[in-house]
Amino acid sequence: MVPSPRNHLYRLVLLLIVAIMGFVWIKGWFVPAGWDEQKWFRTGALEELKELPIMYAGNTRCIDGCHGKTAKDHRAIGYKLAGGVHEHLSCESCHGPLYQSGHDKLAPALVPRDSGLCLRCHDDIAARPRMVGLFSESLMAHKALDVKRDSNCVQCHDPHAPRKKVVTAARPQEGDAEFTSVAALAEGACNSCHRPGVPFMPMIEGQPEAYLKAVMKQHRDGTRHSLVMGDLLKGYSNENIDTLAKYYSKQKWVSAGESPRPDLVSAGAVLHQRRCAGCHGPDGRRAFGMTPRLAGQTLSYTTTQLKSFLDPKTKLPDEVMRMIVAGLTPADIDALAHYYAAEPVSDRQGDDLPLVIDSCNSCHRPGFLDMPMIAGQPEQYLRTVMLQQRDGTRSTRVMADLLRGYSDQKVTELARHYAKSKWVSAQDQTNDAWVKAGNALHQSGCAGCHGPDGRRAEGMTPRLAGQPAAFIESALMNYKNPKLKQPSQAMRVAAASLSPTDMQTLAHYYASNPEPSAGKAEPPAPVALVDVSSIVTGCDGCHVDSDSDPLIAGQPEAYLRTVMQQFLDGTRDGPTMAKIMKKYDAAQIASLARHYAKMKWTSAGSETKPDLVSRGKALHAARCSTCHANGGRKADGTTPRIAGQPIEFIESEIQRYQDPAVKLPSRFMRSAVETLNAEEVSALAHYYASQGN
Repeated sequence: MVPSPRNHLYRLVLLLIVAIMGFVWIKGWFVPAGWDEQKWFRTGALEELKELPIMYAGNTRCIDGCHGKTAKDHRAIGYKLAGGVHEHLSCESCHGPLYQSGHDKLAPALVPRDSGLCLRCHDDIAARPRMVGLFSESLMAHKALDVKRDSNCVQCHDPHAPRKKVVTAARPQEGDAEFTSVAALAEGACNSCHRPGVPFMPMIEGQPEAYLKAVMKQHRDGTRHSLVMGDLLKGYSNENIDTLAKYYSKQKWVSAGESPRPDLVSAGAVLHQRRCAGCHGPDGRRAFGMTPRLAGQTLSYTTTQLKSFLDPKTKLPDEVMRMIVAGLTPADIDALAHYYAAEPVSDRQGDDLPLVIDSCNSCHRPGFLDMPMIAGQPEQYLRTVMLQQRDGTRSTRVMADLLRGYSDQKVTELARHYAKSKWVSAQDQTNDAWVKAGNALHQSGCAGCHGPDGRRAEGMTPRLAGQPAAFIESALMNYKNPKLKQPSQAMRVAAASLSPTDMQTLAHYYASNPEPSAGKAEPPAPVALVDVSSIVTGCDGCHVDSDSDPLIAGQPEAYLRTVMQQFLDGTRDGPTMAKIMKKYDAAQIASLARHYAKMKWTSAGSETKPDLVSRGKALHAARCSTCHANGGRKADGTTPRIAGQPIEFIESEIQRYQDPAVKLPSRFMRSAVETLNAEEVSALAHYYASQGN
């Protein structure tokens, strides 16, 4: 009988299994315990080495013999070594063994003078902890100083105290011991790299104190990418960093002094004016607040820094610079670096208005990131917003720095200039479906203040039509963020109920720059007005002189027609009014609206309580004054007059908006009143009732 081929395969598999098991058994028998693939040494070896006794003289013999801790001794190494980085090393680690047993006379100690000894511990080895490698925490510094493996380490470092330590708990003051030690640190350590002729290193003398503080703390805390500076500053307290920043901010600026290419300087000048002049001044020399001086920096530093801003993996504390440099090509980066290295001097110095305007225009222009368009906006709005940014009542780090030194007069002049300028739209690309959805959302809530198409620009109401979509979306998100300072309570209320999708659709609607007629609802079909004298008699009984029902004489025609149509269509809840309106056709509704709009307003004359009126006034100013201006007397378009209405009606209407079960078309009104408690509702009602005639 012929053997099956499968039997050979079974035997082969069996042999392989036996071989593997044998290998594992032999490996486990011969390889000592504690070895695994995760480490390059045996587990426990370090602890065993620590337990070994000192075989030679030891530190005690050296210190007690010659190198004691007082100045009278041959050399007070013991004190320095005990306080230095090498405090746990034995003397033999560097100076070789000294015979102890049976010898009265010690062998002469070795005094190494080359880098070979230091590299035993500080060489760049992958398995060694990063903090002890020679080219680890000070990699860039050593390379910048052209330190090689055969360089003499003791030229710069005292082996017994290789690194100065500046750590105190108290805040140092200029003139005290720590300020002196920080100055010594700057001279001995920082300036060895931050000086002309050292590539990749920024010039830091004369930079703004606030900027230096922030950047060093960001390096230390890991929020700004820099392995070298992160390691160097990790042991520094806020007080140490503050002192170091103060020291360098008081020094005189020293430029790198490099020779740039003239052709690249010219190209860089154009890029600077288009992208950077708004913050960094007409020639890159501005150094104020969080804005560092760029003119005079090294080519390699500026190039590396700009490339790091373009790298999405680079840690940055905010996205401002990443957005500003977006789209720069390698050629653009080289041009900017050469421009700043040339240390240009603009013939337009100072803060004269034309220069300031040019700086503003470098950012506030179509196609530049998500910057708002400001030309043609209302003067009052521009002035108020700039003052809020300058004074810190509106959150914006960049604008706060730029406006910090501006007087009220200069802010007013800027606002007046831009208010008189012609509006220019951002011309963003938009999504048609989002534009349509945004239009519906705008009409249901925003049109009351910003007009039927978002083009209204008057008083404190800015034009939204034509703004960049990213700006609109960002602004709405800021209004929803309680951590950001935004003085407009009305806008906080308006944005509170918006979802991310709502914000996106609104942003695309405004960015589409709707035509003056695009945002308006379709006009009703023209109807012939009819005689309604027999109808108004019944309406007058409730709506002309009442203590509980709304007064409608003198209200806007568009408002009256819209509300009556909503009752008829069922989009506004009101059982009684819905039944009544079903009796009338479009001509009668239009005629009723025209009739009451032409009548003179007469207030209800409700009795009010002064304490509630006072509180209601404050609530009105914070929540309602933007739409219902002039104490609620405004009556325009679809905005009704509420001043002089009966207290009972106002309270009832607010409560209806607070009730999610009641069908009402204005989601903006819902978000405006949803957080009001009963006492606040009553206060608003008393305030508006007090504002009659």
